[in-house]
Amino acid sequence: MVTMICGCCGSKNVRRDAFAEWSEEYQCWELAELYDDSHCHDCGEQVAIEEIEIQMGASM
Repeated sequence: MVTMICGCCGSKNVRRDAFAEWSEEYQCWELAELYDDSHCHDCGEQVAIEEIEIQMGASM
């Protein structure tokens, strides 16, 4: 499993610019295209988003 973080401050509060289209079949918006622009809402900058692996804890 992975999570996405801000390459500047490490926050998980990041967003990507995208295009969605309406699906009559599923009656909801579907992601049609993902663009390169990304933004961190914590540091307020246009940033590079980094993918990091989530460390799984010991099973109970």
